[in-house]
Amino acid sequence: MKKILISPRIEYIDHAWKYFVNESYLRSLQPYPLHCLCPLRMDSVSDLAEEFDALLLCGGYDIASFYFHEAIHEQTKLYQRPVDHYDFTLLDAFVKQHKPVLGICRGMQIINVYFGGTNCQHFIQSDHETMPHTHSVTVIDKTPFTQLLTHKAVVNSYHHQCVNQLGDSLHAAVMAEDGRIEALYHKKLPIIAVQWHPELMDEDHIIPYFIHHFVYEDAI
Repeated sequence: MKKILISPRIEYIDHAWKYFVNESYLRSLQPYPLHCLCPLRMDSVSDLAEEFDALLLCGGYDIASFYFHEAIHEQTKLYQRPVDHYDFTLLDAFVKQHKPVLGICRGMQIINVYFGGTNCQHFIQSDHETMPHTHSVTVIDKTPFTQLLTHKAVVNSYHHQCVNQLGDSLHAAVMAEDGRIEALYHKKLPIIAVQWHPELMDEDHIIPYFIHHFVYEDAI
């Protein structure tokens, strides 16, 4: 059975600091023969990358802007604990071992910044959405996403930050109508990422594609 590592979120809830993963991610992975784990320590990430077959970088709060050398925007919401550092450390370990990585929402932005890109720190969500928490996207031809979505598709939207300048070897695969990047992939490494939350959609083709073509390489 393959193993997938899910990046933890750390928040102060009910008078205690808690490491957790949203149930929606676990529910979306349940149909597949996978062992899922959320790491509670970050002192042996290279061992984790060696042991696990893939990494899921989850959504969450914003990324600290000093990682891409900008002053912080007043609308930015950061974690109180070093979650950015944990995500970058996990990603670095899996990249160095050429292991598959799927980024979702914040996870896509982490991937972009890791490869030298920048993020837009704030935009007006109502200008980005065609309906509350929903908007249409266009799939770019000859990318991995042409087999996952119709050329014109509708996705959910829960973000006020997004990819600005793409990082090295990253390519846009899906665009919103306002020109914002909604999905990307790495040219040489087994990395894909989306700005929306496929685990919350009734028809999700992203996570199944990642499991079949990256984690199991069409073995299931």
